[in-house]
Amino acid sequence: MLETTECIPIKTRDREFTDCMEFSLLRFLHFIFYSTTEIENHGFSKYAILPDNPLIQIHPDLSVWIEEHPLIYQSASYYHQKEGIKERNDWAHFISDRPYFDYYRTDSSELFTNLHNIIIFCKELLGMNLKLQDDENENIQLIAKYIQDYTKKNIQLYIDYEENCKTNMSIEKIKSLISKPQPDIQLLDKPSYSVISKRTILFFSINSHIYDWNLHEVYFTNQNIVSNHFITGHSVII
Repeated sequence: MLETTECIPIKTRDREFTDCMEFSLLRFLHFIFYSTTEIENHGFSKYAILPDNPLIQIHPDLSVWIEEHPLIYQSASYYHQKEGIKERNDWAHFISDRPYFDYYRTDSSELFTNLHNIIIFCKELLGMNLKLQDDENENIQLIAKYIQDYTKKNIQLYIDYEENCKTNMSIEKIKSLISKPQPDIQLLDKPSYSVISKRTILFFSINSHIYDWNLHEVYFTNQNIVSNHFITGHSVII
């Protein structure tokens, strides 16, 4: 069983933000590739990668990153210590500036906390044969099947809860929530705007260990109102 933990402030390329979605994806990567035997015996594991397996084809960039960070630690406390924090910063650096991800910031950093980024992570960096136009839950369940067939671990992954709430939010509140406001946000002149607050819980079990992947996202209802319609959010696996 791998322990999970909350986000921390990180810094990459002079950009500062919290790594909630970044660390969630890193821990998800760990869940896929840890060796149960090594974790149980030593408290850490090398990545159990099967070469030339067509189910998961690791992107060359990710292969390099794994070579440089070859160990998965069971304890969450490691990722709050010096070397673990460095790894989290390195990961945030690695996962930024990729055109296929959604980001909160206009400088292509701080991953948006949505299902799309989980799916695109598996498609682009793990080489899973996913179709973005398909239903999100279908893609999530297909991801579970790929992982189970590849690792032979007993995997369940599905959307357990989803709630959308449309509300009006003051422009002052919106500006206070945005990590790095884009210039066009300053041109908005109404006292309030319609936003969507969405909560999603992914049920995730692996070899009888059960987790909830909690996602919260807030974004403008009108996605064309500014260049980046994402406002704020949170991701944590518990």
